[in-house]
Amino acid sequence: MAHPIYLQRVRQRIFMKSNELEEIITAALENFYHRRIDRLSKLRLKDTLRKKNPYLFRAIGVYKADEIVELILQAYMSSSDETIFGDAFFEPIAKSVSGGMVSPSEGVDIVIETEEIYKAISVKSGTNIFNASQSKRLDDEFGKLRSRTMKLHKQFDVVLAHSYGHIGGTRSTQYIYRRIAG
Repeated sequence: MAHPIYLQRVRQRIFMKSNELEEIITAALENFYHRRIDRLSKLRLKDTLRKKNPYLFRAIGVYKADEIVELILQAYMSSSDETIFGDAFFEPIAKSVSGGMVSPSEGVDIVIETEEIYKAISVKSGTNIFNASQSKRLDDEFGKLRSRTMKLHKQFDVVLAHSYGHIGGTRSTQYIYRRIAG
């Protein structure tokens, strides 16, 4: 049975005031920018250049060193930003708004437990959130969590939440989960 204070917290979050939400978003955005700047300040161009194929740049018509450096930095920051956005911005907002707690399970980011339901939420921040192996892995992780929580005798509700894109077609999985986008 969920703790009464926790249930009260969940109920309060349902009716969050807009200024509270603004404060949460502002803090998450500041954290995102701080981590982004920190990541960029630790970048060593020499190490990054070693990982790139110079012939690729010639093949796409880039010959000037400054253009190569700019393209490398853009690619580096783009992939880095996806990770930072999920960890430092989207996930903390989702956790605060839902009233959930950090999950004890790998692959599940947030859990919300009430008297009747154990809700497991996996939060993703990109447009193409899965390839086939990642999807299989998430199914396995949700399955393991389901096995561990069966002794609670609660409805097991699994949600895949992503911050961008659309739901699209349905997918057949061993463990059916709801998908939420937006």
